Amino acid sequence: MVSSSEILSWLGQTALAMGGALGLFLIALPTKFGDKLIGHRFDKKLAAFKDAQDQQIEKLKEQLAHASDRGKRSNEREYEALSDIWGQFVDAFQATEQCVVQFIEHPDFTRMSDEEIDTFLNATDFSYRLHIRLTLQCKGKL
Repeated sequence: MVSSSEILSWLGQTALAMGGALGLFLIALPTKFGDKLIGHRFDKKLAAFKDAQDQQIEKLKEQLAHASDRGKRSNEREYEALSDIWGQFVDAFQATEQCVVQFIEHPDFTRMSDEEIDTFLNATDFSYRLHIRLTLQCKGKL
């Protein structure tokens, strides 16, 4: 069995070792070695934190790029659709214009008398200058 003197001796040695370690730690704390010892621990934590932040930033960049690509594709499709709509609108306008022009009837001035020509031209909203020009053309003087 272990005697009490051996236990006390062991406790004394343990206390002395702990005191020495604590003393060295307190002495080394304000020195360059202490700074490096503590700084190394904080540097590891800082590196791990930066790595986690970089991973989150990369995820956000990927999400932003994906949303940007979807926006670009959406704008391209919208532009193509509007171009098609405009082209169809122009085609419809031209077709309507051709139909309307075909239905417009003009009197045959060659068969009309001078009085009928004057009556027709007075009934229109032509300008005075155009009225004179048409009159001269109908009478064959222009």
